[in-house]
Amino acid sequence: MNKSIGWLLGGMLILTGCSMPYSFDADGNFYSQVPLAEKYPFTLQKKMQAGHHWNVLAQMEGDRILDALDAAQAAGGDR
Repeated sequence: MNKSIGWLLGGMLILTGCSMPYSFDADGNFYSQVPLAEKYPFTLQKKMQAGHHWNVLAQMEGDRILDALDAAQAAGGDR
């Protein structure tokens, strides 16, 4: 009975060691085999977070292009 418990615990220890998500590289540095989330670097540039934001931006840019074309036509330029 004690021998079978010992074998069971030993087998569990070996299987647990094989399933660890951490390892050591050739230089002995400790690293994770599981991909870790990284945050974006801090910037002052605003990010689009929804499809609606892209629609608003497209509408604004379209209006600016039309205004520029109207101004060019009013000035007599054909572009």
